[in-house]
Amino acid sequence: MSSLDGMAYAERQLLALSDMVNELGGGVAGVAAGHVGAAYATRAAVTDDDYGQEFWRLHGETFETVGELLRFLAGRCLCEGENLGHARVGYQEADAASAGAGAGVSGPVSGGR
Repeated sequence: MSSLDGMAYAERQLLALSDMVNELGGGVAGVAAGHVGAAYATRAAVTDDDYGQEFWRLHGETFETVGELLRFLAGRCLCEGENLGHARVGYQEADAASAGAGAGVSGPVSGGR
């Protein structure tokens, strides 16, 4: 495999990985949005009586932390998917530059010995 073949392979892998990470980020964002609804529904279901207040005192922070973590994970996935897309563009540019630089070379380069 030549280095250009390796770059094309790396570019395809980056594209696939970028797509998967973006898809994961979108999925996690959907879960985060669903979690908000579940937290509101749970808060409403436990009502405001003594049991409900105690439940929310014990578990409310957990609901909030899970929501924060889901939003953080979704954001990081989407950010890293974008970074992978930028890396792919870098590979494309390097591939184009390598192809252009090698266009005038017709044979092996002499070692000068």
